[in-house]
Amino acid sequence: MPNEPRPTDFSVKTGSGYKLIEMKRFVSKEDAATKLQKAAVKSLRLADTQNTAKVDIQYSKSKNQVESVTLENMSDPKKTLSIIHDLGKLRDLTIDVANNEIAERLVGQPSLRTLSFQCEVPPSTMKIIAGGLLNLHTIEFKCPNFTAEHGKALAASNSLRTVTISDNEQNISGLVQLADARIWSLRFRDSKVDKRCIETIANSLRRLNSLELQNCEIDEEDFSSVSQIKTVRNLGLIDCDIADEGIRNLGILPKLQYIDISGTSVTNSTMETLLKNFPRLHGIDAKNTGFNKEIIPILESADRRIQVLVSESSITNEQLESASERVASIIRIDR
Repeated sequence: MPNEPRPTDFSVKTGSGYKLIEMKRFVSKEDAATKLQKAAVKSLRLADTQNTAKVDIQYSKSKNQVESVTLENMSDPKKTLSIIHDLGKLRDLTIDVANNEIAERLVGQPSLRTLSFQCEVPPSTMKIIAGGLLNLHTIEFKCPNFTAEHGKALAASNSLRTVTISDNEQNISGLVQLADARIWSLRFRDSKVDKRCIETIANSLRRLNSLELQNCEIDEEDFSSVSQIKTVRNLGLIDCDIADEGIRNLGILPKLQYIDISGTSVTNSTMETLLKNFPRLHGIDAKNTGFNKEIIPILESADRRIQVLVSESSITNEQLESASERVASIIRIDR
């Protein structure tokens, strides 16, 4: 008898029954409960669920194996979080509501490592989370104004290493409060970033290894401030409005090892800038940029090997075959 399918995701949607993603078909509630009990489900996504009693059944069958949960538009999030509290192996949680009561229900989750809020988080709620989740490594939240109260709350965590802030409006004064925290990675998404923001980061987060800006508004001349972050080893400028001049404005980053410029407007001349200004650089993500076959001769004359990831439309297999074995081995095509 064939083995039971082993789906990695399980969704619950109002009015449409249950869908086992890997099975590619809808099943009845009763059938889903049976299959979920047998299958090695690692990730659950609950969306628009009205009948939390049914959710109880599903969780009780799989609570010892679920590692990742996403909650969207839950009619009774407090009820669901009380169920989550019993999931001993839960590592990643994504949720779209934040308040003190919910935070208190999350406290004590020994295995929770990543917490993503698809909403704003009050400082008081942040304080409960940072002080109560002793193994929390990564937190993500929307925050138009990252205040001193937010910073003080996060500073209370001894385990936090990665902070992702989205929808910020050029107000990150609270980062000053993280000067003594061990934040290694800072990410901004869909935010406005200026010279003052970058200088605040440089002066406050002296242990920072990774800075990522994704779909952020920033003037090219303000990129010169990034060179003040002497510790940065990984830099992401994903989907930002930046061209060759912006990369030149970065100046010299002596410790930079990896840069992600995917989705930007840079051209082949940026490759020369990267080779010149970043002596330790060994990895570039250049998907959906202006890079094309002309980077091949630039890499041929380079004094070191750098792994470059480009889009399939940038360099064809035929063009890559004409390159030397050395260059052909370091250019990867994203398909």
